[in-house]
Amino acid sequence: WQQARHILLPKDYVRYKLTGAYACDVADGAGTILFDLKARTWSPEVLAALGIAPEMLPTTHEGPAITGYLSQEAATATGLPLGLPVIAGGGDQAAGAVGVGAVQSGIVSLALGTSGVVFATT
Repeated sequence: WQQARHILLPKDYVRYKLTGAYACDVADGAGTILFDLKARTWSPEVLAALGIAPEMLPTTHEGPAITGYLSQEAATATGLPLGLPVIAGGGDQAAGAVGVGAVQSGIVSLALGTSGVVFATT
């Protein structure tokens, strides 16, 4: 822990390797105890209580926001085009809820599996 410089979720580590950017989407951020849902960013109070320096965490972005562009190294390794925009994205359940239309009032998404997740727009 003493040597840790950054705290990233797995997909955000992949983003870092593709773009060099430390970024996270708010949907995945909200799935951690470190996030303030109302402010839509990391909670200074929780970070202070846990002794986590804010600069260890990635910047937070809404799902469709561009967080970086594919680097030369990543383009060479993957065959994807240099400069390809990489968006914040979202967690599997949040993305699935959007996919089934749970972005309109009255539409509810329920997913049962390893966990149970309900999304409803009000």
